[in-house]
Amino acid sequence: LITGYFLSAQEKTSFARVLPIAKQTWFYSISIFFILFALGAAGFSLRTGLHVFFPIITYSYWFITLYILLVLLSPVFNILLRL
Repeated sequence: LITGYFLSAQEKTSFARVLPIAKQTWFYSISIFFILFALGAAGFSLRTGLHVFFPIITYSYWFITLYILLVLLSPVFNILLRL
């Protein structure tokens, strides 16, 4: 709810808000995987590799994916609300 309130005043899509979130998600996805791989708790396959290196596109962290989508689409929602 708070995110929607703060995004309601924006007219333009701000990629400056999306990039840090995407970088941080990517960093933690890779870091956690390599720690688990080093401990022997995770194996590597093509599917795992796709989820690790593309966590936002593959919905590995669904909340982050939907949050980024909300940030990117908030200007469109604002225009529709003002009609």
